[in-house]
Amino acid sequence: EEDKEIDKKIVRRHEQALMCIINLVQKYPQVLLKHIPLLVSTIIRCLDPSAPRRRKALLSATTASLHVLVTKYPNVAFHQETQHFAIGTGPARDNCILIYDLRTTTRWKQLKGHRAAITAIEFNSDGQYLISYSAYERPPTVKCWYIGSGGFFNSLLSLTSGAYSNGSGMIKCIKTCPMPPLDRLYPPIDHLQYTKLTWNNKVKGAVKLQRENQSVLFFTVLP
Repeated sequence: EEDKEIDKKIVRRHEQALMCIINLVQKYPQVLLKHIPLLVSTIIRCLDPSAPRRRKALLSATTASLHVLVTKYPNVAFHQETQHFAIGTGPARDNCILIYDLRTTTRWKQLKGHRAAITAIEFNSDGQYLISYSAYERPPTVKCWYIGSGGFFNSLLSLTSGAYSNGSGMIKCIKTCPMPPLDRLYPPIDHLQYTKLTWNNKVKGAVKLQRENQSVLFFTVLP
């Protein structure tokens, strides 16, 4: 009985912390931008399957927290079917893309290749590909990554397709698309408000990029 009471107190503290995160992200998204990797790893720990009662109790608050991150930040993406959650990082984390598996709360893959901070990412409809945009590279660049859907056999297929391992799973950057430079560098607030990557589900590999100056580009990243 005492253990249950302790568990309830821990859950309440976690819920309060998650609600604070939601409020801060909604009010001050620009201030918290550089802290997204820490926020995500903190939130995901609440879903640890080794503590099933706590996971169940915190599921609603955790889901709400992750949802507000996806809504507010173009460099955060979630794929419902695979339960993969991705974040594009900056120089402090080698400008890589971190992909978590929410079912196991583990870091599933780490994608390296951009030379500057990543400003937008998006999964395609089946979760096998991910596109990323770095506005701060010279020239600005969009990359398309084959990430598969996970599992042992997927890793074997990646090996035979010429993918490489960077210590966190098999990955493959299948296309790099240089973008026309803009007239100037835009502040982070413009990226938060305007930058967006979108897959066209009706045309294979077709992508739409709305940039930080609100201009729009259409291109194809898959054959």
